[in-house]
Amino acid sequence: TNRIVAYPWERSQQPNYQVQVQLLRFEPNVEQIVELWARWSIIDSAKKAITVKETYVTRPAKNKSAEAAVASMSETAADLSREVSTALRAIFSGSSSQYDPGSPKVPDRLKKEQTLSRVEEAVNAGRSE
Repeated sequence: TNRIVAYPWERSQQPNYQVQVQLLRFEPNVEQIVELWARWSIIDSAKKAITVKETYVTRPAKNKSAEAAVASMSETAADLSREVSTALRAIFSGSSSQYDPGSPKVPDRLKKEQTLSRVEEAVNAGRSE
């Protein structure tokens, strides 16, 4: 659609809303279950965050092949896209306060990995200064 502009956009194409996505995890695990964990937000033209959410989606690969893992990754990306699209539709219809997908059921092991990763980043940032 011509209403979607990829970043970086030209000054003449300043969008009314931005969708920012931070992928915290997006890979198949040892059991060939694809995990997608993303933190995403919708920001208005005044740079105010209207929606800030996390999404955690899993999909098993149909078999152990790389092709099956990639297909499952594509399906989880589509799930995330649908969730963001639902939030955008709620904003456009004026019912954004009614949109609430709930808290994602992120496994504790991933939360611990994310915390350790942030600590490592902080330590490494301190070393580079």
